[in-house]
Amino acid sequence: MADEILWAKGDENYPRQVLLNAEKHLSAIVESITQAEQKAGVLLTVTIAGEAALLAFLGAMYSLQNSGAEVFVPVGVVAVVWWFSIWHFYISIEPRRVHLVGNIPSNWYESIRLGDAFWDVVGWEAENYETRINENLNTLLSVSAKIKRGARIAMIAPLLGILAWLVVWVSSYWVWVVWALGF
Repeated sequence: MADEILWAKGDENYPRQVLLNAEKHLSAIVESITQAEQKAGVLLTVTIAGEAALLAFLGAMYSLQNSGAEVFVPVGVVAVVWWFSIWHFYISIEPRRVHLVGNIPSNWYESIRLGDAFWDVVGWEAENYETRINENLNTLLSVSAKIKRGARIAMIAPLLGILAWLVVWVSSYWVWVVWALGF
């Protein structure tokens, strides 16, 4: 692995180029995480607005007192399922640790004190970037998975509402059939 590499032994362009590419890669992943969180924030806002509209509709129907289970059950199912979608979008924008490009000067003090070759230190920094890149990539995949899960739940909600409406409609129909047959 890279621990055995003596960066100062080779051409000085290698560690310089490796470090430059690692910084670019890390920057791109940090930007992708930020963009994913922004998308999740937009989806969270839109879903909350939809949830508020559904709850306002339920309140209006209740105040008119001319609606029964055929309205309340399906809309209630959609509202509950959308709540789970909102929760997934919310947890995808929670603050998390993200490694940024760059370093703090005190991380170099030990190498300076020991007299390590400059290009070895630059190479080791490139190796550190690899760890940061992998951790940020895992963060990006986690955020993306939560956003996808929330979006899928939000998309299924209307279908579940229709299914709930069908169940209420069929059950009310069968109540009349059973009543008419005298059971």
